[in-house]
Amino acid sequence: MEAIVPMLQQTKSRIEQGILDRSETRVLDKKEGEQAKALLEKVKKFRTHMEDGDIVYHLYMRQTIIKVIKFIFITCYTVYYVHNIKFDVECTMDIESLTGYHTYWCAHPLTTLFRILASFYISLVIFYGLICMYTLWWMLQRSLKKYSFALI
Repeated sequence: MEAIVPMLQQTKSRIEQGILDRSETRVLDKKEGEQAKALLEKVKKFRTHMEDGDIVYHLYMRQTIIKVIKFIFITCYTVYYVHNIKFDVECTMDIESLTGYHTYWCAHPLTTLFRILASFYISLVIFYGLICMYTLWWMLQRSLKKYSFALI
């Protein structure tokens, strides 16, 4: 702790005493000023590019439309094939001489887990679709093209 205090005092005393040359600080100020001006010009160019162009708006709109189409496709094939999922399967075996029966009803022990996972999957797809539909509705109701940096 004692070693840190003298170093801080030496640093403060050098600055307070004016050991640093004022011309060096002015050169740094000029360099920083030039960098700030260059950065300001880049921000102005970016702002005009974003306000004039519709690139981001069209990209976001296309992305949302693709998500909605994907949701509709997933929902359609899930609804179409969900009635074909059978948890009790008719098994035909050639052991009638041993048991006396030729046909059995086979049930897989993991059917309960599969039903839970399938229900969870369908609920997640519905939730995802609702979010996509709301996003599309929101984008069509409010124009994102009217955004301006001047309003901030």
